[in-house]
Amino acid sequence: MKTIRQKLTTQTAATLMALVGFVLITFFYFGNQTMAQRLKDNRAHVEENLLEKGTLLVSNSAFLLRVYVEDNSISTVSDMVQRTVSENKDVVFGGYVRHEDYQPWVWVTPEDPAGQVQGETTQRNRTTEWAMSLSRPGHRVSERQGQRYFEFAAPVFLPYAEKDDPMAGVIIFGFSTKSLDRELAEAEATYRRDLMRMLYVVLALGFIALTAGYSITRRQAEKITFPLEQLKEAVQTLAEGGYGAQVEVHSEDEITALAQAFNTMSTELEGSLDALRRNNAELEVARSELSELNRHLEEMVEERTHQLSESETKFRTLFNESADAIVVGDMNSVIDCNHAMLNLVGCPSKTKFLSLTIKDLFPAVQPDGEPSISLIRRVYQQAMNEGSQSLEWTMCRLDGSEFVTEAVITSFPLSGRIVLHGVLRDVTNRKRTEQALKVAQDRLIKTAHSAGMAEIATGVLHNIGNIINSVNISVQRQQQSLIDLKVEGLLRANEMLQSHQDDLPEFFSNHPKGKVWMSYLDKLAESMQKDQELLLHESDELIHLIDLMRDVIVTQQTYAKSGMYTENTSIEELVDDAIKLQVGSLKRHDVTIEREYLKSPRGNVARIKLIHVLTNLIKNAREAMRDNREKRRLLISVDTAPDGLVEICVTDNGCGIPSEDLDRIFHHGYTTKPDGHGFGLHTSAVFMTEMGGELLATSDGEGKGSTFVMRFPLLEPHEIVASSSA
Repeated sequence: MKTIRQKLTTQTAATLMALVGFVLITFFYFGNQTMAQRLKDNRAHVEENLLEKGTLLVSNSAFLLRVYVEDNSISTVSDMVQRTVSENKDVVFGGYVRHEDYQPWVWVTPEDPAGQVQGETTQRNRTTEWAMSLSRPGHRVSERQGQRYFEFAAPVFLPYAEKDDPMAGVIIFGFSTKSLDRELAEAEATYRRDLMRMLYVVLALGFIALTAGYSITRRQAEKITFPLEQLKEAVQTLAEGGYGAQVEVHSEDEITALAQAFNTMSTELEGSLDALRRNNAELEVARSELSELNRHLEEMVEERTHQLSESETKFRTLFNESADAIVVGDMNSVIDCNHAMLNLVGCPSKTKFLSLTIKDLFPAVQPDGEPSISLIRRVYQQAMNEGSQSLEWTMCRLDGSEFVTEAVITSFPLSGRIVLHGVLRDVTNRKRTEQALKVAQDRLIKTAHSAGMAEIATGVLHNIGNIINSVNISVQRQQQSLIDLKVEGLLRANEMLQSHQDDLPEFFSNHPKGKVWMSYLDKLAESMQKDQELLLHESDELIHLIDLMRDVIVTQQTYAKSGMYTENTSIEELVDDAIKLQVGSLKRHDVTIEREYLKSPRGNVARIKLIHVLTNLIKNAREAMRDNREKRRLLISVDTAPDGLVEICVTDNGCGIPSEDLDRIFHHGYTTKPDGHGFGLHTSAVFMTEMGGELLATSDGEGKGSTFVMRFPLLEPHEIVASSSA
């Protein structure tokens, strides 16, 4: 078996060797990659320079040859090509090919500097065909006997050639890549020599690091393993029973801490053994005391069980003897009930009751139309969410009879589930009593209603009498208008025409009465037209008075039927209803209605009376704005006064009310309208007084609009306020 020292030395050496190998492989790999990329970049750069050089050379040569080609100066062309080939060591051939016969005119190589064409070769023909196909400078790469060449060619045009004229010929130069390949090979060899030198240096450094690491590891292993061997001997001594054994280690690392911990453990272990012996003795004493406590606990449990039994007996007695029916269950089953519950539904035994379902205890549908099963589910859910629910519902006895119960449903957890505890009370008799009281109250209201019929009839006769007086006046006016008609004069004029019907031209020209006939006829027509307009006006007034009399009768009939009753009404809805009655007329007169509901009171009011008063005020406001030049605006607001009365304000921007008339507008018969009768506001004020309220009017004067304020209290249900004569 290897020792810790051997293991540490072996592992450290293996780690160092692996690290050195990794460094060498990484260095060699990235060195090769770098060398290959540099060679590739150099080749691309050299080829790019060669392409740029060749393109520039062939383009410049083509431009210079234009003049000499035109003169057919072959010697000059040959000299230029020879000079270009001799001055550029990479150029291996140059030539000029005429377009007219596709034959080389000049072809120069380093071996043939004279530029005389010596026969034809396959490669030269291919180069010539490619060059003659170009329309602008171009290049290509070709290969001859395993050697790559760059061929550059450019067409040569005459100096004054037109756009569509053919070219004169083409200039061609060929570049060899032999020097390029040689330079790249030398660069690659240099890169590889440098890489190998660096590799040798890295190997040497790795060997030195490996040797030094191995030596250092051996010395460190000795420092670590020697204290461990001492610790091992101390542990063996402790295992053999030598409690209190100690280790002496003089180092400044974790082994010293381990030795100190061992020394502490050995000392504490010796002390723990002594304490264990003492604890065993104390445990025997505690065991005796525990037996005594167990006996006392059993006595306490027995006493508590007896108390719980008595408490359950008391609860069961209260549960069973309660006068109210009690039931416990959930949506699916009944868990328990008391005797009062059995009596409530007419069930002979608890066993039978526990087998009943919801369909046996409730009708299919409640009186309000809601299915019983839906009601129970809703109550169950609300009780679980809110804890308790109070309600009234209809149940069934086993004989099929229905009865109303008042129920308080409470939810609580039981055995890991939520159950309901219901306390039920039969309130059928109470409901019957309440119904009887309601019937008696309705009879009392009808009696009060009948008692006021005489006073209502008096009001009807009074209002209709006022209207009939106005009708009589209108009829007398119409009668007088008929008397004043110029019928007699018209008859005499007609007789005069009849007597001169044979000589009418002579009559109208020379007779004294005939000359004035036309002017008389005009005056007569004008007079009769005025009489006709007067009759039409009086007829309209008569129709208006008859309609007004019918409205009074309808209003008083409505008042006689329901005016004495109060209804629980929203004041906002009441105002909206009154506006609806007048909305057509308001639109025809281009009146803008504005509502301002500062409060939303609701209560019992004499609805018919309030609508009558409010409708009359809206109509008066519309008529007051009839002659407005500015925009007609009607504002109706609802608020509650500090004294608790409801206030409805009707404000217009009409003709206004003089200050001296503010105290008289509510008097019977007083009116400021040409066609008024003076009982609309009077009746409205009387209605407000009957309801325990008042009707007020304010105005800043003529032309400044007016405001009418209805103040009234909210009455108790069916409360009747004493009325007075209209």
